[in-house]
Amino acid sequence: GSVTDIRELRKWILAKRKVKSSPNGDRIHLPVQKKFKSLLEELGIPHEITGKRGSIVLTDSPATIMAQLGTGASFPKKAENALTALSSCSEVILRDKLGFAIGARMGRPEKAEERKMRPPVQVLFPVGRKMATERNMEKIARSSEQNSDQVLLESYFQDDEEDESEEDSKAEESEAELVFMDKKDTTLELVNRTCPDCGEATYKSRCPKCGTHTKVQRWCSQEGCGLPVDDSSEQCPHKHDPNLVRSTRRIQVDIRSLLEEAKEEVDEPHAYNVRAVLGLTNKLKIPEYLGKGILRAKHEVYCYRDGTARFDVTDAPMTHFKPYEVGVSVAKLREMGYLVDHNGESLVSENQTLELKVQDIVVPENGGDYLVRVGRFVDDCLEKIYGLERYYNFKSLDDIVGQLVVGLAPHTSAGIIGRIVGFTNASVCYAHPYWHAAKRRNCDGDEDAIILVLDALINFSKEYLPAGRGRFMDAPLVLSVILNPEEVDDESHNIEVCSRYPAEFYEMVAEAKHPSAAEGLVDIVSSRLGSAAQYEGLGFTHDTSMIDSGPRNSKYKLLGTMAEKLEAQLELASLLDAVDARDVAERVLSHHFIRDIRGNLRAYSTQKIQCRKCHSVYRRIPLSGTCTRRDSRGVICGESLALTVSEKNISKYLSVAEKMISEHDLSEYLKQRLKLINASLDSMFVSEQTAFENL
Repeated sequence: GSVTDIRELRKWILAKRKVKSSPNGDRIHLPVQKKFKSLLEELGIPHEITGKRGSIVLTDSPATIMAQLGTGASFPKKAENALTALSSCSEVILRDKLGFAIGARMGRPEKAEERKMRPPVQVLFPVGRKMATERNMEKIARSSEQNSDQVLLESYFQDDEEDESEEDSKAEESEAELVFMDKKDTTLELVNRTCPDCGEATYKSRCPKCGTHTKVQRWCSQEGCGLPVDDSSEQCPHKHDPNLVRSTRRIQVDIRSLLEEAKEEVDEPHAYNVRAVLGLTNKLKIPEYLGKGILRAKHEVYCYRDGTARFDVTDAPMTHFKPYEVGVSVAKLREMGYLVDHNGESLVSENQTLELKVQDIVVPENGGDYLVRVGRFVDDCLEKIYGLERYYNFKSLDDIVGQLVVGLAPHTSAGIIGRIVGFTNASVCYAHPYWHAAKRRNCDGDEDAIILVLDALINFSKEYLPAGRGRFMDAPLVLSVILNPEEVDDESHNIEVCSRYPAEFYEMVAEAKHPSAAEGLVDIVSSRLGSAAQYEGLGFTHDTSMIDSGPRNSKYKLLGTMAEKLEAQLELASLLDAVDARDVAERVLSHHFIRDIRGNLRAYSTQKIQCRKCHSVYRRIPLSGTCTRRDSRGVICGESLALTVSEKNISKYLSVAEKMISEHDLSEYLKQRLKLINASLDSMFVSEQTAFENL
């Protein structure tokens, strides 16, 4: 407020105040007046309106308020600003309440859910496009069986009335058999392997005949050759073009037989609707063992492109906690090495504050539930595939406390070992700032993955990774077992670890001095590096009653449509005096909506055409107007074609944008831009004839 506003407010409080007792002690009561009520709000003075007739009650104690207003000195007639004026008559030193204001943009919404490929799959085994985009292997197997039965019936019920020669009958039987095989089998591109002992050709890692581990065998694809290539010379015996050397072959695979075989091998009565990939993206086209997919489907576990099962969660830093905050007993924490609290006293109560060990983490409860399922899947793999004893034996959520996980950031290929010590209801993973920094993160709400250690060790393979650029990103190629604070991102070295700030520190803050000037006043991590103090003895300035109290999910995540999110954002902007709602609306419209609409317009005009059945893509529509792709038998697909970008995708934000412009009276420039976009839409979707008829 201005000097005049503060003078009038002070005069009003001193003249109209009445001190009354309350359950919280004495409080100053004032009559309700709109002008002074607004000034109290503008200055950020806490107060409330109570009583039947209504009176303003100041929240702070009368002694605190009167000491700031000053009763013995008069208010100056002239002053540089309101703060200087009030300070001249105050009994205590007053400082700028606002300090320095900064602007910030909203980060990504919180997340805590299992990692799923799009669409989700449970095994890295290809099923091809025999049923277009269908990935359910049981449905594909049933379809193959029905097709086979149909072909056999057609072959059986032939024209018995016609007199056929034995030769013709044999020829037709042979043709029916070929069609039967075509209908029953699926053509897949898979790795070419051979058994070093018996010479059997296969795509499996173990020879189906003798059980020996097979090896990748490259071969010459020159027409009429097909001979194996010598690894040393990298040429076939006939010295054909090296560019024709291949490591994969297109082979016929019976999905139904493979599924039955895998069920028998892992001793499961069902395939549990296991979902597979359409095709493999790794260089050698190496598939995952189908039995693992059945076991994943059994436990409702999903795999990522490298064969691991992951849980994605937002990072949140934490250095201290209480046992009751993480839902773990004192006895269990003592088993894990938490013997004393942060003051060095023996741990006996769930209310004591403990210092979090640098590689311990607190995970969301739903993340714990998923890891329990992953652990059961891993145990099944050990027992039914590898012939080993079960390791985890999870029976409940509490069983994963103390288990090791791998933390991995999506832009790196180096994971860090962590240990689960508790749970939270928030959609975040609480961990020491060192641990997040070890993943090459700066603890500002990034999203990382958690992998159960044994799942990473037995199911991850570099051979599954895509062949394109960036294939090694987001893959646990390297694993750090011991965390060294000196080796992590140096942003974590700037964390204050003192228990309180000295008065000199606040003086420097008020003067906006450079942080380096306060290094000697505040204890930070960098001053402890290289000593035992870098791991423990870190202090904190403010305690908490519950680490995950308050909203656990942001409105951005809870609200459904973009229109609802925008409406909530503008409503909040209108309530905040520090925010210009009109400016917010203009920024959203110009930087988001209009760009999105124009981008979709461009995408529509340059889009490709796609078959509804086999999903073949065309730059231009074929003259027939239908799909011209042929299958392995030479049969044309013939299905109708569809657009990949629809009109709805373009105009989805149009009505919202028009509403924003009218409600907030936005600039003429934005109004004209929207008119131009509408004109472009009309020219694309409304013909001249239709427009004339409407007139």
